[in-house]
Amino acid sequence: MKKRFLVTEQEKKQILNLYKIKIEKKIELLTETKTWKCGESSICRNGGGTATSSDGDTYIGQFGDEMYKKDGHGQMIWKDGSNYMGFFKSNNMEGQGTYISTKKVEFTGTWKDNKLNGCNLDKLDKLDFQTQATSEYCSSDQESPTDTNNSSVNTSNCSQPKKAQYSFNEDKIYHYAKEGNCWWALNTQNNKWFNLTKLAEKNPNYLTTIKNLEQKNVAGTYANTFNLS
Repeated sequence: MKKRFLVTEQEKKQILNLYKIKIEKKIELLTETKTWKCGESSICRNGGGTATSSDGDTYIGQFGDEMYKKDGHGQMIWKDGSNYMGFFKSNNMEGQGTYISTKKVEFTGTWKDNKLNGCNLDKLDKLDFQTQATSEYCSSDQESPTDTNNSSVNTSNCSQPKKAQYSFNEDKIYHYAKEGNCWWALNTQNNKWFNLTKLAEKNPNYLTTIKNLEQKNVAGTYANTFNLS
């Protein structure tokens, strides 16, 4: 005859609570928005490896003490072509890193909770320059950091250039030109022009670039080669 053990009400509650926690954890795992698959010869836990998500994203780098937990240095490559290389902590972009947006704009700095200067990736993808990622823009509901409709710049002689005239040696992405009253920048990654003079009205960071360009333009003529160093 088997012995029967008496269980107090408190012990019953503890057992049921433990069972509930396990069930909730299982539901949490089942309701994740994406699933990950570990690459060949990868462990995806406590070390380096490669993992691919069910919707086409790829992570290459260090994993923490839990399966697929991004922790340490790595690179996240999204299926839309954007990517981040830098440090992660508990699956979040945390620490020094560089994000290249869908517009091929490079954003480098110290990240916290998947944000740079308070800007999440959706907001960064709307920008044409890193200097547009101001705290004012990142903390607001603005769709864009500038409002060119209210510009006070005289645009009567400010048409878009036909070709670039300058570049800085340390700048591998942007080429520059002056047309009429305005300085322009050409993003060579997407072949798109931006009016620096207008942008400088809203963000004084662009004034430094314009000042450097003006200092190199002493003779008022432009070189066909891209070299301002």
